[in-house]
Amino acid sequence: MGAGTHREGALWIERPVTLGAAPGTLPVLTGADPVTAWTANDDGTWTTDEDMVRFCDVCTVNADPAKEGMAAHPEQLWVDGEALRQVATRDEVTAGTFYVDDPHPVNRGTAADGSTVYEPRPRTGTRYVIGTDPDGHDVEIAQPARAGR
Repeated sequence: MGAGTHREGALWIERPVTLGAAPGTLPVLTGADPVTAWTANDDGTWTTDEDMVRFCDVCTVNADPAKEGMAAHPEQLWVDGEALRQVATRDEVTAGTFYVDDPHPVNRGTAADGSTVYEPRPRTGTRYVIGTDPDGHDVEIAQPARAGR
Protein backbone atom coordinates (compact mmCIF):
# COMPACT_ATOMS: atom_id res chain seq x y z
CA MET A 1 0.00 0.00 0.00
CA GLY A 2 1.14 3.50 -0.69
CA ALA A 3 1.40 6.30 1.85
CA GLY A 4 -1.73 8.06 3.06
CA THR A 5 -5.13 7.16 4.40
CA HIS A 6 -7.01 4.37 2.65
CA ARG A 7 -10.71 4.19 3.51
CA GLU A 8 -12.09 0.68 3.53
CA GLY A 9 -15.44 1.21 1.84
CA ALA A 10 -17.24 -1.95 0.73
CA LEU A 11 -14.33 -4.37 0.89
CA TRP A 12 -15.32 -8.05 0.78
CA ILE A 13 -12.43 -10.46 1.34
CA GLU A 14 -13.14 -14.11 0.56
CA ARG A 15 -9.64 -15.53 1.05
CA PRO A 16 -6.57 -14.66 3.14
CA VAL A 17 -4.92 -11.40 2.12
CA THR A 18 -1.69 -9.86 3.37
CA LEU A 19 -1.49 -6.09 3.27
CA GLY A 20 1.88 -4.41 3.44
CA ALA A 21 3.36 -0.95 3.20
CA ALA A 22 5.31 0.05 0.13
CA PRO A 23 8.97 0.69 1.02
CA GLY A 24 9.41 3.94 2.92
CA THR A 25 5.66 4.61 3.29
CA LEU A 26 3.23 4.76 6.19
CA PRO A 27 -0.24 3.75 4.96
CA VAL A 28 -3.31 3.90 7.20
CA LEU A 29 -6.26 1.58 6.52
CA THR A 30 -9.43 2.85 8.20
CA GLY A 31 -13.13 2.12 8.28
CA ALA A 32 -13.92 5.59 9.59
CA ASP A 33 -15.53 8.23 7.40
CA PRO A 34 -15.01 11.98 7.71
CA VAL A 35 -18.12 13.83 8.88
CA THR A 36 -18.21 17.55 8.12
CA ALA A 37 -21.91 18.47 8.45
CA TRP A 38 -22.69 19.40 12.07
CA THR A 39 -25.36 21.57 13.67
CA ALA A 40 -24.58 23.53 16.84
CA ASN A 41 -27.17 23.03 19.58
CA ASP A 42 -28.12 25.51 22.31
CA ASP A 43 -26.63 23.29 25.03
CA GLY A 44 -23.01 23.37 23.79
CA THR A 45 -23.27 20.14 21.80
CA TRP A 46 -23.17 19.45 18.06
CA THR A 47 -25.27 16.97 16.07
CA THR A 48 -24.67 15.27 12.73
CA ASP A 49 -26.97 16.44 9.95
CA GLU A 50 -27.39 13.05 8.30
CA ASP A 51 -28.45 9.48 8.94
CA MET A 52 -25.58 7.56 10.47
CA VAL A 53 -24.93 3.90 11.27
CA ARG A 54 -26.00 2.38 14.57
CA PHE A 55 -24.51 -1.08 14.75
CA CYS A 56 -26.85 -2.46 17.37
CA ASP A 57 -28.57 -1.49 20.56
CA VAL A 58 -28.01 -4.71 22.46
CA CYS A 59 -24.57 -5.79 21.20
CA THR A 60 -24.05 -8.59 23.67
CA VAL A 61 -25.15 -12.11 24.38
CA ASN A 62 -24.97 -11.43 28.11
CA ALA A 63 -28.30 -12.17 29.78
CA ASP A 64 -27.91 -8.87 31.64
CA PRO A 65 -26.54 -6.25 29.18
CA ALA A 66 -26.33 -3.68 32.00
CA LYS A 67 -23.36 -5.63 33.40
CA GLU A 68 -21.33 -4.68 30.33
CA GLY A 69 -22.34 -1.03 30.36
CA MET A 70 -21.06 0.98 27.39
CA ALA A 71 -18.78 -1.92 26.37
CA ALA A 72 -21.90 -3.39 24.74
CA HIS A 73 -21.98 -0.44 22.30
CA PRO A 74 -19.34 -0.62 19.52
CA GLU A 75 -19.76 2.83 17.93
CA GLN A 76 -16.53 4.85 17.62
CA LEU A 77 -15.83 8.52 16.90
CA TRP A 78 -12.56 10.47 16.69
CA VAL A 79 -11.69 14.18 16.66
CA ASP A 80 -8.24 14.91 15.22
CA GLY A 81 -7.32 11.26 15.74
CA GLU A 82 -8.30 11.21 19.43
CA ALA A 83 -11.12 8.83 20.42
CA LEU A 84 -14.11 10.35 22.17
CA ARG A 85 -15.77 8.32 24.94
CA GLN A 86 -19.31 7.11 24.27
CA VAL A 87 -21.93 7.90 26.93
CA ALA A 88 -25.30 6.27 27.58
CA THR A 89 -27.53 9.37 27.50
CA ARG A 90 -27.63 12.72 25.75
CA ASP A 91 -27.57 14.49 29.12
CA GLU A 92 -24.10 13.01 29.79
CA VAL A 93 -22.51 14.60 26.69
CA THR A 94 -19.62 16.92 27.59
CA ALA A 95 -16.30 17.77 25.94
CA GLY A 96 -14.54 14.58 24.88
CA THR A 97 -17.70 12.45 24.75
CA PHE A 98 -20.38 11.44 22.26
CA TYR A 99 -23.84 9.91 22.25
CA VAL A 100 -25.67 7.95 19.53
CA ASP A 101 -29.21 9.35 19.25
CA ASP A 102 -31.32 6.61 17.69
CA PRO A 103 -35.08 7.31 17.54
CA HIS A 104 -35.83 3.70 16.54
CA PRO A 105 -33.63 1.43 18.68
CA VAL A 106 -33.68 -2.32 18.37
CA ASN A 107 -34.94 -3.65 21.67
CA ARG A 108 -34.37 -7.01 23.21
CA GLY A 109 -37.39 -8.69 24.74
CA THR A 110 -38.74 -12.00 25.90
CA ALA A 111 -41.16 -14.07 23.84
CA ALA A 112 -44.11 -15.91 25.40
CA ASP A 113 -42.03 -19.11 25.46
CA GLY A 114 -39.27 -17.37 27.43
CA SER A 115 -36.80 -17.12 24.54
CA THR A 116 -34.95 -13.90 23.73
CA VAL A 117 -36.29 -11.94 20.77
CA TYR A 118 -35.14 -8.75 19.07
CA GLU A 119 -37.63 -6.17 17.86
CA PRO A 120 -36.21 -4.66 14.66
CA ARG A 121 -36.96 -1.03 13.87
CA PRO A 122 -36.35 1.30 10.92
CA ARG A 123 -32.67 2.26 10.63
CA THR A 124 -33.28 5.92 9.86
CA GLY A 125 -32.80 9.12 11.78
CA THR A 126 -29.72 8.04 13.76
CA ARG A 127 -27.52 11.00 14.65
CA TYR A 128 -24.33 11.41 16.66
CA VAL A 129 -24.12 14.12 19.33
CA ILE A 130 -20.68 15.36 20.44
CA GLY A 131 -19.55 17.68 23.21
CA THR A 132 -16.43 18.89 21.36
CA ASP A 133 -16.72 21.74 18.86
CA PRO A 134 -16.02 20.14 15.45
CA ASP A 135 -15.22 23.46 13.73
CA GLY A 136 -11.71 23.33 12.31
CA HIS A 137 -11.19 19.72 13.37
CA ASP A 138 -11.14 16.38 11.55
CA VAL A 139 -14.08 14.32 12.83
CA GLU A 140 -14.41 10.68 11.79
CA ILE A 141 -17.05 8.09 12.62
CA ALA A 142 -16.61 4.34 12.10
CA GLN A 143 -19.36 3.18 9.76
CA PRO A 144 -18.55 -0.43 8.70
CA ALA A 145 -19.60 -3.10 11.15
CA ARG A 146 -16.26 -4.92 10.78
CA ALA A 147 -12.93 -4.69 8.97
CA GLY A 148 -12.45 -6.67 5.79
CA ARG A 149 -15.96 -8.01 5.53
